[in-house]
Amino acid sequence: MCKLIKIAYSYSFRRVHISATTYSFLNGEFEVEPAYGEKREESLRIAGLKTYFIVRVLKPYQPEPKTEVQNGGRIIPEEDSCVIADFASDSKDEGEDSLVTSKTRQDSEDFKNRLKKELVSRESHRELLKNTRMHSLRFIKPELEKSYQLHSESFSNITLQAFLVVRLAIGVSQFIVLPRRLMNFLSFVIGSFLLMIISAISLVEFLPEPISICLKSCFRKINESILMQRVLSITCIVLLTTLNITDTISCSPLNLGQVQENCSLTEDTNAACLYPSYFSFFTVLILIASAIPASLSYLCKTLFMVLITAAHCVVNVILLAPALDCEESRKHWSNFTKSKYTLSGLLVTATLALIFLARHMEEVSRLLFLWRSEVNEQRERASDMRRRNEALVYNVLPPHVAAHFMGNRKRQHDELYSQSYAEIGVLFSSMPNFSGKMKL
Repeated sequence: MCKLIKIAYSYSFRRVHISATTYSFLNGEFEVEPAYGEKREESLRIAGLKTYFIVRVLKPYQPEPKTEVQNGGRIIPEEDSCVIADFASDSKDEGEDSLVTSKTRQDSEDFKNRLKKELVSRESHRELLKNTRMHSLRFIKPELEKSYQLHSESFSNITLQAFLVVRLAIGVSQFIVLPRRLMNFLSFVIGSFLLMIISAISLVEFLPEPISICLKSCFRKINESILMQRVLSITCIVLLTTLNITDTISCSPLNLGQVQENCSLTEDTNAACLYPSYFSFFTVLILIASAIPASLSYLCKTLFMVLITAAHCVVNVILLAPALDCEESRKHWSNFTKSKYTLSGLLVTATLALIFLARHMEEVSRLLFLWRSEVNEQRERASDMRRRNEALVYNVLPPHVAAHFMGNRKRQHDELYSQSYAEIGVLFSSMPNFSGKMKL
């Protein structure tokens, strides 16, 4: 405040009328004399206020760089408030810009920390239980469940690529350690070709523009339809399972001509099935891929994984049992249980773990959808409140004043104050019946 009064006086303000409270902040930087305002104004005499005139400056004002006056820096009681003057500088200091930038960055970090704390403090499990059924995880509100069913995640098409990756990995492994027969080669080629077509359909939105222009028009409905995404996911699961079971059956002793008594080979080693246990490991990969699609519910995934596990357990125990026994006899160590039961137990364990994972993934997906719905509702309410507030401001204030304060442009001091020193004004605090005048 002292700086403001110095500025006001240094540009030919003759006599400035101040209160005793303001005089206490001058710190001997101005020469003053009693103004005896209490003798001329009854309200000052009743309030017990003494007034002074500023005669001259004892310590000239020297502007300091990077000074910034903010609202709320210091509050003076209304009855003791005094003259306040301000002016805007023509030049903009680069230090102020860096200060604003650092402050904005700090505010952003504070917002992120508060948001993280708010999300961590939320009891997500209880919040989900209040809005969903325990076993099916379906929302209690029908309209919310319908909205969720029509909702499509941005990565739902990407998850279909897992089936092609699994099929290629199985094909490479079969080529290295399993029999290289015509039937296995045909199943690999046909399965990979079909999965590539499905992958191309799901990835058409991510292809370059010249290539995808004609394809987008053909497959847009497929990618935008939740039902078609589910059909494609189910098709991939069934296709992978069928191909793996077919390859497993082709590895049975009846097809390879193995002698079950001594497990000796009667054909070429390249055509012999020396490691039939690999098909169970391939099944684990298929189960993992079946748990990934975002378009399928966890109950649907559970159904398919149980069917896949049951089918392969039957194949291991009945059809592939002799080959598994022969593989175990060629090992240099013994197991507590036979391989057909060990592998079946492995499949059951993997299935249970993946069912739990699929349920957890759907819980997270539904919880995020619930939070997104709440945020949208809050945004709509905030927009409605903003429209109402704007209407209220336009009703209370004149149109040009309301447009100035409701505008989105950034306001600086040069928009609020004159740049001419001759137009610098001094604002007096509100005093009842105060009629004193100041000569400029």
